[in-house]
Amino acid sequence: MKIQLKDFQIEAVDRLSVLLGSASVEAAAGEPQAIVLSAPTGSGKTVMATALIEGLFRGDEEREPDNRATVLWITRAPDLNEQTRDKMMETSDVLGWSSVEIIESSFDEPAFLPGRVYFLNTDKLAKHGRLTQYGDRRTYTIWDTIRNTLEAAGAGHFYLFIDEAHQGMREADNGRADPQTIIQKFIKGSPAEVVPIPLIIGISATPDRFTLLLSGTSRTLRPVTIEPEAVRESGLLKEIITLYNPSDDQPGDISMLRAAAREWQAYTTRWNEYVDTEGEKPVVPVLVVQVKDATKTRITATSLGTVIDAVNDEVGPLPPAAFSHSFQEGEGIVESGHEIRYLAPAQITHDRDVKVVLFKSALSTGWDCPRAEVMLSFRKVIDETLIAQLVGRMVRAPLARRVDADEFLNTVSLYLPEYDQAGLAKVIERLSSGDPALVPPTRARAGTERQSLNRRSDSDAMFDALEAIPSFSVPKHRKTSQIRRLM
Repeated sequence: MKIQLKDFQIEAVDRLSVLLGSASVEAAAGEPQAIVLSAPTGSGKTVMATALIEGLFRGDEEREPDNRATVLWITRAPDLNEQTRDKMMETSDVLGWSSVEIIESSFDEPAFLPGRVYFLNTDKLAKHGRLTQYGDRRTYTIWDTIRNTLEAAGAGHFYLFIDEAHQGMREADNGRADPQTIIQKFIKGSPAEVVPIPLIIGISATPDRFTLLLSGTSRTLRPVTIEPEAVRESGLLKEIITLYNPSDDQPGDISMLRAAAREWQAYTTRWNEYVDTEGEKPVVPVLVVQVKDATKTRITATSLGTVIDAVNDEVGPLPPAAFSHSFQEGEGIVESGHEIRYLAPAQITHDRDVKVVLFKSALSTGWDCPRAEVMLSFRKVIDETLIAQLVGRMVRAPLARRVDADEFLNTVSLYLPEYDQAGLAKVIERLSSGDPALVPPTRARAGTERQSLNRRSDSDAMFDALEAIPSFSVPKHRKTSQIRRLM
C-alpha cells in the first residue's frame, strides 16, 4: 500500500486474510462461504478491501499470492464504482490501470482475467440490459463470463465483493427462497443465469439484512467487526462537529452564510499555518452550501448571485474557478453575471481550485471529501437522517490523522439558519444516536458549547521542553520483503 494503515485497519485486514484463506479452501471443496466486514461509516472500508486484494494478488510474508485470483466488485451505484476504482489506484502500489476495469454495457469477454479487479453496477444486469442479452455484437453474456471464470479459476479463486451489502437484501414475505433482487442472484443463484457464487465478501456498516439473508442459505458465515471506538481513537475522523443556528443578533440566512464564510476562512488560515510549520502537504478547505430546490423558472429558489456576493464580500474576492456546483443538470451555469462551473461530486477532492461548492439535495452518493470543513444549508427543514449522511462525508480528517498542534483542526462546522433551538437539538440527538450506518463516531455539539482555550503567555518554555522529548511511532504493519517483491 502507498499509505500506512491504521492499527485497527491492519488488524482487520490480517483477520480477513486468514478467514479468506480458509474460506477459499472450503469453497473449492464445494462448501459455499461468506465473509462479512462490518465497519462504521468513515472507517476506511475501501482502503481495507484494497489491502486485502493486494494480499491476494501479491501475497505477503505469511501467505503466498493467489495466481488465479479474480475479483468482481459489485455496487448499486455507478458513481461508487468510479470512486472505489480511483481510491484503490490512489492507495495501492499493486493496482493500476492495467489491473482494474469498470464493466460497461459493451463488455464481451469469455472470462475475467486473473489478477484483475472488475467493477460491475447492478443496473446493467436488468432483464433487458445489453450485458444479459445475446445479440449481433455480443458473443458472451455477463452470466457466461462469470460461469466460465468459475470453471477456469476454480470456486476458491473467484472473489465476489459486495459493497454496501445491506442494500437489496430484503426477502419476500412468503419466505420464498428465490432471489428478489439482482444482487441476491449472486448469493442464491438464478436458473439459466448464474449459480450461487461460492465465495462472497460483503462490506457494510449495517450488515444485519445481509447476514439474515445468508442465514437462510447453506453458506458458512465468517464475520469481522470493527468497533466505533477503534475508529474514533485512530484519528481518521474529525473529533467534533459543531452545529450553529440563528441567534437573536444573527437572524438572517445571509448573516449565517457570512459567519460560515468567516469560519471557512479561519480553517484556511489555520491549515496554512499548520502545514507550513510542520512541512505537511497543503490542505485546501471547502465551504459546502446546500441551496433550495428548483422553481418553475429558476434552477434553484436560492439566489446564487447573492450567495457568491456575500462570500466574496466577507472573505475577499475569490476567482471564478473557486465556485462550483454539483446540480443534476451537469453543466456550467450563469447566475447574476457569475459563471459557475459544474464539478461532479467525486471530483471535488482532487480539484485544487474549488473553494465553495453549491449543491441541492444528495451530495452524499459518490462523494468522499475530507476537504469539506464547513457546510451551510438554506433548506427549511432537512430530515435528520439526510443531515447525518452529509455529516458522514464531512468528518473525514484531511491528513487521515489527528492534529495535535491545533484542536480547532480536529473539528468541522455545520450551519443551519432555518433551525430553531428545538430543531437543532433534534439534529444533535440524531447525530449522537450511534447508528453506524449513518453516524460516524464523532461527537456533535451546539455552537454555544464551543470554547477557545489558549496557552498562557509564560508557558512557552514548558511546551518547548515537552516538544524536545523524543517520541517514536512503532508501525505494526508487516512490510513485504524485497525478495517477495521480485518474485
